[in-house]
Amino acid sequence: MNAAPGSPVRLLLLADDLTGALDSGAALSQQGIETLVAVERDFPLAAAGADALVLNLESRHLPPKEAYGRCFAAARQARRLGIPFAYKKTDSALRGNPGPELCALRDAFGQNLAFVPAFPAMNRYLRGSTLFIEGVPVAESPFGRDPFNPVTHSALPDILGCELTLVPSGQAPKIGRFPALYAFEGKTRADLAAIARRLRPLDFSLAAGCAGFAEFLPLLWDLPTKALPGFRPLPQLLVLCGSLNEFSLGQLGFAERAGAFSLTLGERELENPALLPLAQIEKALRSGCAILRTQAVAGPVCEARRAATAEALGRIAALLIAQNPAATPFLIGGDTLLAAMRAMRCQTLQPLSTLAPGVVLCHAQTPAGQLPLLTKSGGLGPVDVIPRAAAFLSQPQH
Repeated sequence: MNAAPGSPVRLLLLADDLTGALDSGAALSQQGIETLVAVERDFPLAAAGADALVLNLESRHLPPKEAYGRCFAAARQARRLGIPFAYKKTDSALRGNPGPELCALRDAFGQNLAFVPAFPAMNRYLRGSTLFIEGVPVAESPFGRDPFNPVTHSALPDILGCELTLVPSGQAPKIGRFPALYAFEGKTRADLAAIARRLRPLDFSLAAGCAGFAEFLPLLWDLPTKALPGFRPLPQLLVLCGSLNEFSLGQLGFAERAGAFSLTLGERELENPALLPLAQIEKALRSGCAILRTQAVAGPVCEARRAATAEALGRIAALLIAQNPAATPFLIGGDTLLAAMRAMRCQTLQPLSTLAPGVVLCHAQTPAGQLPLLTKSGGLGPVDVIPRAAAFLSQPQH
């Protein structure tokens, strides 16, 4: 299938949050596939001007029926426009609404869908019917204790809550008469490459997975490549973290123990940014790095508090970015990133490459101009990611 006239997009990726959108987009950009990430879900698909468009559905925290409807509507529009390929980007730990959204993509196109959940770079994989995080079933990992979206099952059929066909490692799917969801066992990069090659002659135009399988989509589909711009960072690192995931908390703790300036924002600072110690923050930035984080909490967090905290942190991010023009922001957590982009009236981002698995280098297009930006999901990245980012920015050439 060829894209419709006036719609240059050949591949539409549907993500449930903004950091995930960038993560999967970077997997394509690094291979020379021009990719644009839309901050809002109502972005006009036909006006993307890129070969791959990643749409942020902002559906991770929605009830399942609403998530299905939002994904179905976007996929149906893509089908009407004649976009030939679609990819449902899922969280690598399957937080959110993966089952309803996979079914929505399948139903909107009326075609088979290949789901490959593995993320080899982060040692996350499907063995049998169980999703593992670094050798531990996902429900027993930190994602089982996620304060926003805990994963309470480890078996894929239980997580998704829908009918699927499991395809063992090294095998090709046995295609039935009706559109179905095929989930592929796999662990390594070689496994994922082999899956893409086996699928290619079967004419699958729908696929799903995290950034792990997104890297191998050029083996599955014909996607044009071109020379893309390089990342142009600013020398200081401004970290703003609203994630409460245990992975992010460990990364913050590592940076603090290494001597990084860190400020925990309480409710007073979130409600009134005038109380921020701006002089201290600016001094820390001149030394290379400043971290602003929200307070850790025990147990689940209600939706109202999650949304309010993210919005407040987004306003603070916009304020500090405007006041510190020599700083490259590092926004941690999808809610934090989305709130900051809205506060800055940013409509699109261009992912360029990754600093580490899940840590994306991108340019944000804002009314004030192009802004270099680092982002990551709360549950991704190495424990030393913040010092590593600071060291990267201090290099004279990138």
